[in-house]
Amino acid sequence: MSDRAYYDAIDRYQGTRDAVYDLTWNALHKRVPFGCDLKIMPIDQSALSYWVALKRYGTLHAQGGFPWDRIFRQVWTSPKRFDVAIWDGQHLSGMACGMPSRGDSYVTIKWLEGFASYDGGLKGMVAETALTAAEHYAFLLGKKFVCIKQPLAGTEPLYRALGFEQDTSKKRNQYYIREVNL
Repeated sequence: MSDRAYYDAIDRYQGTRDAVYDLTWNALHKRVPFGCDLKIMPIDQSALSYWVALKRYGTLHAQGGFPWDRIFRQVWTSPKRFDVAIWDGQHLSGMACGMPSRGDSYVTIKWLEGFASYDGGLKGMVAETALTAAEHYAFLLGKKFVCIKQPLAGTEPLYRALGFEQDTSKKRNQYYIREVNL
């Protein structure tokens, strides 16, 4: 890919992600509890710095959570990446990251985490918000499904409640899948 094509792709996909953040906010802001200030944004230096502070003060999940600094370094150069940081005002509630497949099949969420230290009004809405954003991204890219790859143990009932079903056709990894329905 030429430099020009790469930078054009960055602009095109960032425009799509920006539209996704707006669409997701429009879909969910009326359901957010009173007093919450829902913000749906890209994972950026502010989100990563907040995560580093959570890590430094030992306020992540007992299992340690995901290494968001390494994850983002891994995917940030991909123009087509899916990334979302979910904020309640100045408090980071959670993040999610993944990639669309080639063709028209999937947007796969590889990492999704709500932060245990967050105890605000969005608690319990992080997964729904991230997956709503992923569904909008899939729709805008012409994908048919949203997938969650290898969900953390114990989160399967949450994903089932959000309309996902286990995809038993994948032999090596566990996937939960939901058809895009916008």
